Amino acid sequence: MNHLKSKKMITFTCWNRTYRLETNDDDLYNLFESNRLYHLPITTITNTDHIDLKINMIFNSSKSNFVYSINKLEIYFSFRVACLSSFSFHRILFQGIAFHLSTVGEFALHASAISYKNNAHVLIGKTMAGKTLLSLSICKQLNADWIANDWLSVSKRDKLSVVNGYDYISIRETTFGYLNKMIDTSLLQTKSRNKESNWNKTKKLTSNQIGLSKAHLPIPIRAVYFINISHTSSNSVIELPIDKKANLLTNEILSILLGIGSSPLSHDGIIQSNPLCYDNKINYNLINAVINDSISSVPFFQLNSNIKFAISFFEEQFT
Repeated sequence: MNHLKSKKMITFTCWNRTYRLETNDDDLYNLFESNRLYHLPITTITNTDHIDLKINMIFNSSKSNFVYSINKLEIYFSFRVACLSSFSFHRILFQGIAFHLSTVGEFALHASAISYKNNAHVLIGKTMAGKTLLSLSICKQLNADWIANDWLSVSKRDKLSVVNGYDYISIRETTFGYLNKMIDTSLLQTKSRNKESNWNKTKKLTSNQIGLSKAHLPIPIRAVYFINISHTSSNSVIELPIDKKANLLTNEILSILLGIGSSPLSHDGIIQSNPLCYDNKINYNLINAVINDSISSVPFFQLNSNIKFAISFFEEQFT
């Protein structure tokens, strides 16, 4: 990490809210300037008088520990990272943004989503569970509308709804064999010096580039699916009971807010020295309102299958 001689401020938007980040680290600052942030739905903007939240990420002299404070909420995050990469920075910053959203009843989920006849179908799963593969396949084969990939937020309005989503789509090389008939392969390749085509593992595509119809948010949620798509899976679909629904959704929400659960920060080489220091700041009443509305009005399914079985299942759901 390289510290700036003076602090710099960056103003950006994320899901219809405006944030101002102050930092003394030029590596972090350059990540914003070069737009090299991994899976973070932000857009840098010029200074504005309206700021929803101010964020300080001021590094100390040890170059490994720093405090991330969100003022007004008086919450302090203390982390240690082996290397400040675009991905580790994304995890740390997005945790704070997700916490801020939770104070107004909006909750981030590590999920993808599609819409059919103006009803959202939310796909939740671990990294490499097949969320992107399945959501793209449903849109291409069943004429569904695209909502979001990897990150979205839900809120309790008249009905539990998807209110924001991340549009950029990163496609892994392992899924190319299945998707190459659905996506223009030239979008996924780069030319090397010898003019041979190589797979671009880092390129992000938008729904528009892929030719998907984009849904308009917010959209009420029709169903939630905890998925694992694999060619070795035995095909099964189970509708989950109320207690299981509550436990799974609570874990997903707290996984983002606290950096624990199914997607812990520790998996990405980030050690949070005070993971529960702001537990009493979480508005559990708002979380419980979302969960209670979900488990009473929205069916949850556990889907373990290969991609062909999963598509057939969703075709039945849509009829």
